[in-house]
Amino acid sequence: MFRSIVGSVRLKAALRRARRACAAIRTDRLEQLESRALLSVTFRFDYRYDKSGYFRDPARRAVLELAGHLVADRIDSHLEAIRPTARRSWTTKIRNPEANRSVILKNPKIAADEIIVYPGATKKEQGEDQLELEKAKVGVALTVPDVIQTVKGTSAWKRSLMTRGLVAPGDDIAPRIVSIVFTRGYAFNFSPTTEGLNGSNRDFLTTAVHELGHALGFGISDAFNRLRTTARPFSGGPTSWGRTRSRRISTRRFRCRWKAGRRTEATTS
Repeated sequence: MFRSIVGSVRLKAALRRARRACAAIRTDRLEQLESRALLSVTFRFDYRYDKSGYFRDPARRAVLELAGHLVADRIDSHLEAIRPTARRSWTTKIRNPEANRSVILKNPKIAADEIIVYPGATKKEQGEDQLELEKAKVGVALTVPDVIQTVKGTSAWKRSLMTRGLVAPGDDIAPRIVSIVFTRGYAFNFSPTTEGLNGSNRDFLTTAVHELGHALGFGISDAFNRLRTTARPFSGGPTSWGRTRSRRISTRRFRCRWKAGRRTEATTS
């Protein structure tokens, strides 16, 4: 899944282009944006656990779904549908995005080329809620993928659940369902453009793009970890593909580099 966009250095540029385009569109009309016909994978945002109404405002939903379009536009993989029947079933555990507890889903159906996202928000206040937040290790936001609990059916059905038609488990990640928890204690700017951004608030659009990257396995999956190496940890200042003499993209937060032989659209690292 994320192999199709690993090494892409143009996501920020795409974000800037999208913002320029959105600058001419009123925020209250963003939800009317049509899906691109050539889009392969889509994020289906399901707000059923948003009991606090954090995303009740259509403008907030529109910016979150814009982030989904920006990330999905980088993906060219095909994901098989998950269609349980009387003879093949499954259950999976997800994180309730508004509480530090799990929810078991029985036989959820997922369309082809679809990833389900359950967004919500958690309080960040003093007292019990703050303790729960720290216990759950939620900072600005947190992305938690589902964990399969039971599978009944053929080996082919089990393989389909694990891989969704992609390569063997462990070589790639085949997302099914994720929960994304945002923190209400942060002052997010929900503008689709840079209007209103200052030192006292945080850009919600780029935060959402970041979390959806985690939904694809970036930084949180074993398959991602196998693509990087700590043999030559990165400890310098910010770097980029075009300015790095070794032609290797650094992953600064994890103090590592992509392994030699990783390919992007144009170059080998």
